[in-house]
Amino acid sequence: MTSKKKRYSFFIGLLDICGIYGSLNRGLNDIGHKSYILNLGEEKSGYIESGDIPWTHKFYLLSTKLVKKNQNKKIFWIKNKLCIYLNLLSLIFLVIWILVKIDIILLKSGEGFSSKLTDLKIFKFFKKKIIFWFHGADERAPYFYLQTLTHKKINLKKIIKKTLELKQNINAKTNYADLVIGNPLSGHLHKKPVLIYNVLGNPVDKSKIQHRKIVNNNKKKIRILHAPSNPVLKGSKIIRKEIKALMNKGFKFDYIEISNCPNSKVIEELGKCDIFIDELWSDTYGAVASTEAAMMGKPAVVCGYGLKEMNRLIPQEFRMPTNFVEPANLSKMLIKLITNPKYREQSALKMQRFYKEKSNNKNVARNFIKAINGDFNNLLVLSENINYFLGAGADKKIIISQIQSVVDFAGISGLCLNDNPNLLNNFQKFLNKQNQTKN
Repeated sequence: MTSKKKRYSFFIGLLDICGIYGSLNRGLNDIGHKSYILNLGEEKSGYIESGDIPWTHKFYLLSTKLVKKNQNKKIFWIKNKLCIYLNLLSLIFLVIWILVKIDIILLKSGEGFSSKLTDLKIFKFFKKKIIFWFHGADERAPYFYLQTLTHKKINLKKIIKKTLELKQNINAKTNYADLVIGNPLSGHLHKKPVLIYNVLGNPVDKSKIQHRKIVNNNKKKIRILHAPSNPVLKGSKIIRKEIKALMNKGFKFDYIEISNCPNSKVIEELGKCDIFIDELWSDTYGAVASTEAAMMGKPAVVCGYGLKEMNRLIPQEFRMPTNFVEPANLSKMLIKLITNPKYREQSALKMQRFYKEKSNNKNVARNFIKAINGDFNNLLVLSENINYFLGAGADKKIIISQIQSVVDFAGISGLCLNDNPNLLNNFQKFLNKQNQTKN
C-alpha cells in the first residue's frame, strides 16, 4: 500500500475511452504529479499528447502493432515467432520500468497485460497501489442491457453464462485492487466496495476549445443538438419522434443530429446549440458528452429511471446539474427549456459552474488524489446496498421482460447473485412489485 505523500508517479492504461484517461493524465501532470499513459486503442478525442512518452511505452506499442499486423497473415513462422518474442521482451522491459518508476497503477476496467493476471500479481508483490476504474457497460450484468436489436428470441442460457463469466472476471481482478471506482447503479456483480465514480466524473480538458470560437446563437430560433455515439442505445429514434411531435404542435426550433463523426465536430456543434439532448436511458446524471456541454455552458437533457437511487447514493456536490427526467417526461422538459429563456440560461450557468468546479481535468485530478488518500471512503458503496434494477440503454419494459425471462428460465439463481443475499432480496422485492403492478 502506497503511503500518503505530496507527489505521486502514475501509470495509466491500457485503453482510453472518450479521452477520460488522457485528460486525467494531463490533469495529474498539471497539478505537479508525474503521470504516463499507455493507450493501446485508437484514441480519437484528441486528449492524449505525444510529448513525454518513455521508450518502454514506444517499444511495447511498436511490438504490439507488429503482432496484430502479422497475426492473420500467412507469413514465415520464424517471422511470426520473432514478433511474439519481441512483444514479450518489450513487455518485460515495460513491467520493470513500472516497478522502478511508478507508485500507482490505474487500469481501465482492470484490464492489464495478462489474461492470467500475472502482471497484477507482480505489481501486488512489489506493493504497488492498484486502482481500477469501471464505466458501467464493462461491469453491468448482461440482463440489464439490450440483448437483441431484432425480434429474435433472446438466448437466456447465453445471458446467464455471460453474467457468471463477467462476475468471475470482475472479482478475480478486483481482488488485487486497492481501490475500485465505478457506477453503483451498474455495480451489482462487485464483491468489493466501489467508490462512486461521480467524485471524479468525466474529466474534460478545456484545451479542446482554446482555439475554437464559441458561437452564441442570436437568432430567434432555438437550436437543439443530439449527438449519439450509438443511436440505438441512446434512444435516438424516440427522441426524433418527440422532436417531430413538438414541431407539429407549433414549437419553433432547429433540430440537429450528428452521429459517427469526430469529437471536434461534436464540440463545434455544441458551441452553436442552445439545448443538448444526451440520451434516453441513462443510469448516471450525464456522460462525457454532457460534460462537454457543461464545458461549453450549454443545458443538457438526460433521461433515465435511476434519479432517486442516484440522489440517495451521491452527494449534491457531485451531481452534474443536467435536466434529468424520466423518458416519458422528455417532451415536457424540452418545452420548458424552449419556452423559458430564464430557466434555460440558469441551467446553462449551473452546468458551466459545475464544469469549472468539478469536471475540468485539474479538479478531477485533485479529487483523484483525495480518493487515493482515502478522503472519500465514506462514499464507498457495497453492492448489497444497491436498490436499482432497471439497467441502461433500453426502455424499462424491455429490461424487466429480460430479467423476468431469465428468472422464469433458471429461477432466481439465474441472476447469479446467490452469494449476495441482501441484494438478491432487494431484487426479488423489485420483481414482485413489478408483477403486482402488471396484474
